[in-house]
Amino acid sequence: MKKDINQLFVYPKSWVSTETKEIAASVRQWANKEVIAKRIDYQEDYKKLFSEARKKLAFDIGCQGLMLPEDSGGFGFNRLTDAPLLISILKEISRADAGIGFVHALEYTVFSIFAIEPVMNPELCGKLAPLFCSKTLKTVSLILPGFGKKGIDDPLFEGRSVRARIQTADEKCMLSGRDLRPIGCGADAALFCVICSDANEQPCVALVPGDSAGITRHETIRKTGLDGCDNADIDFENVQLPKENVITRNRAAYELYAWLNLLLAGVSVGACMGILEIVSAWSGKRIIKGKNLLKDNPLCAAVLADVYEEIAIAWLLTHNLANSFANPGEWGNSSSPLIFSVSQMLGRRVQESAIRAINRTMELMASEGYATEGGVEKMWRDVKTIQSCLCGPGGEVPTKLDVAKCIFDSQTI
Repeated sequence: MKKDINQLFVYPKSWVSTETKEIAASVRQWANKEVIAKRIDYQEDYKKLFSEARKKLAFDIGCQGLMLPEDSGGFGFNRLTDAPLLISILKEISRADAGIGFVHALEYTVFSIFAIEPVMNPELCGKLAPLFCSKTLKTVSLILPGFGKKGIDDPLFEGRSVRARIQTADEKCMLSGRDLRPIGCGADAALFCVICSDANEQPCVALVPGDSAGITRHETIRKTGLDGCDNADIDFENVQLPKENVITRNRAAYELYAWLNLLLAGVSVGACMGILEIVSAWSGKRIIKGKNLLKDNPLCAAVLADVYEEIAIAWLLTHNLANSFANPGEWGNSSSPLIFSVSQMLGRRVQESAIRAINRTMELMASEGYATEGGVEKMWRDVKTIQSCLCGPGGEVPTKLDVAKCIFDSQTI
């Protein structure tokens, strides 16, 4: 596709600043050179090339530690107004590889509750900066409330079972929880971010260094996609943490959910941008009936239009949500009940549109769509895995009940 893919979506140009476009262009160059140009080799030796591509993105461009303040050694993109920048970066990364986009989305989600103004915690930023401003790749993992366990009466967070608990004594905290499943990257995380309950059964957020004593990582979980992001169930057995590593700020857990939905929406939209480029190039060369281009056939053209429509919807919803984060004076900040509910609603809807777009692409491309060497099949697996992180079995029900509580004052849970 010779066109700038970002110019195929009609939106207020004020949503994306000149600085954002320039930074996104640098990431696009990385994507073209380090992943897209090597796509066949990338599939044959994925783990090795995944790591090499991540290093160049993290250190040459500076995407690791991006949200840490400059006085802590980061790049200082830690303002609410940087939300459109973050999703623009994630889109360009994920256009090449949604797995790398996923890794950075988890990092930015976790950093959002302690590094971004106006809730920035200078002490925590200074403490964690050496981890993420070094020349070593670091991964963040996020453990959210989820399904309960038979026979155990767990505290609830908006109807979701909180299975990790924290006890506080003096200046130390002890974190415990068994068989906890992160949404990703649990096998090699340098930092865990855990929504847990305190002595009053109120939600709080614990930041746990991955080398802390008392952490057990179980066997790597087999997943549909995100092959470079190894995950594993986690046990915390009286893991000792400094008091400052536990964020007790009111509604911090809500902020995590809001940012996670926004940033993973950016990842899946980026994957779909890659899909749009692939199917555009393919349909421009594919001949049917021995003489006509496939894209000139009315039926096939209608399917192509469906693909674009779903991606355009997801693109606009994601940027709209990012701009609501960037302008909290208009709709409230990321912890407000409305933004918490709407971010989940839009996040779920973006993932649905992304899957629909990829499904229609695979339907049109047939064997070339689901062949591993084509690229579309991998993007389907990656986006499907991301969708399951947010809306797995039963996952849509709590999300819809959150919306009903906010919009209709429903008291269902």
